[in-house]
Amino acid sequence: MGKIKLEYLPIESFDDVDKYIKDYAAKDRFIKTKEVEMNAEIDKIKAKYADLTKEAVSRKQIIESSIEAFCTVRTDEFGKLKSKTLTHGKVFFRTNPPKVLQLSKKYTVETTIELIKALFKNRFIRQKEEINKETLLADYAAKKIDDKQLAGVGLRVDQGETFGIEINWDSIQEG
Repeated sequence: MGKIKLEYLPIESFDDVDKYIKDYAAKDRFIKTKEVEMNAEIDKIKAKYADLTKEAVSRKQIIESSIEAFCTVRTDEFGKLKSKTLTHGKVFFRTNPPKVLQLSKKYTVETTIELIKALFKNRFIRQKEEINKETLLADYAAKKIDDKQLAGVGLRVDQGETFGIEINWDSIQEG
C-alpha cells in the first residue's frame, strides 16, 4: 500500500465546511459499502472452507473423544508424568490449577463472606470484600483448612484435569 499524502483543503467559510461534510459523507458511505462487500466475501470464504473441512473437523473430534475415552479408563498406565509417548505422538493429562468455587447455589458470595468473617476473622477476605482465593488455596494446600470447613462457609476446592494430544509431526508421512 502506498503512502497517503496529507493535505489540507481550502476552507474559508462554513459554506465550505458544509460542502466538505457532504463529500465526507459520500466517502464514508462508499467505505462502509465496500466494508459490507468485503465482509460478505469473507463470509463466503469462511463458509466455503467450513464446508470443505466439515468432515475432517468431525472426524478429528471423534478421534480425540475416542482416544480420550480410551486413555481415561487407563490412567494407571500413564505413570507419574501422566503422559504416554507413542510413535506418532503423546497423550497426556495435565492437572489444572485449583480454583475456589461456591459449594452450591444455597450460598451467595455475600453469605460466604459473612461466614468467613465470623469463622476465620477476615483471613480469606480482601479489603474490597471479596474472597481471597489465593490465600484460601494456599491454606488448603498446606492442610490448614479442610473440605468440611470450606463447606461450612459454602465453598469447595475443585481441581480437574485437561486431556490433550500432542502430535509428533516428524513421524507422520504426508498423504
